[in-house]
Amino acid sequence: FRVTAVIRSSVRLILLFEQFYSGGIMIKEFLKPASVEEAVSLKQKSGSKACYFGGGSRLNTSEHGFEVAVSLEALNLTKIEDNQNELVIGSQVTLQNLIDSSAVSADLKAVAAHMASRHTRNQSTVGGDIASNIIDSVLIPCLMANSAVLITAEDGEISIDDYISQKKKSLILSVKIAKSGRKVAIKKVAIQMHAIPVISVAVGASIEGGKVSDAVVALSGMNGGAVRLNSIEAAWMNGECSDKSAMEKVVAEAVQFSSDLQGSSEYKTYVSGVTIADLIDELK
Repeated sequence: FRVTAVIRSSVRLILLFEQFYSGGIMIKEFLKPASVEEAVSLKQKSGSKACYFGGGSRLNTSEHGFEVAVSLEALNLTKIEDNQNELVIGSQVTLQNLIDSSAVSADLKAVAAHMASRHTRNQSTVGGDIASNIIDSVLIPCLMANSAVLITAEDGEISIDDYISQKKKSLILSVKIAKSGRKVAIKKVAIQMHAIPVISVAVGASIEGGKVSDAVVALSGMNGGAVRLNSIEAAWMNGECSDKSAMEKVVAEAVQFSSDLQGSSEYKTYVSGVTIADLIDELK
């Protein structure tokens, strides 16, 4: 009986491994282009089976199923340039590089530090985080609040909002953030300090003499990844939500969550309203 049970268990394991490796889940081919043009060409030739490969922290999983990886290692995309009017961050700059750079703003350093593991911070890249648009990204809302612009190989210059909302797959070369005196506030809400965020919120605006313009309210934690909450931005700029309770009501009408182990949809809606209201109040 015991021998039969062991054999059956072994067969199940073999079948699982066969299913895993035959399902197109793992990277099977690793290409190393020497230029941006070659990288784009290689990816186009391989079609939907291919992906751009930076640090790789999000790719070699069953969630994506890519078979061909186009390495970005040799493309010289790892610089952080502090120019007079803007900060330019190469797409292959890691989260740890953001923390270590004296040119990077405090809010960007803070969101990079939300990744508790230094090993993962050394592997995860800015471009990879944006392109993956994972549901728990802390970086994307912060970049949205900073009105970041992406430079891509295939689509040229595009706002991070459009890149995310239009589900672009073009190769990100760099991220540009203007030095405009813009005010930004961020917050991650999690069950435990180093847990996956329930939500991540970032708000940003140009504020002069109490007048709010170019407002951005960005949130991650809903299905589909990071989003901008346009109705809340409009209400903020129009002064329609002068107190926290009014802002919380507007947020409740704008967001739609699913219940999961992180919390019920009602809890997530409530904490989103409170968090956004607190951050906007912080910038007054």
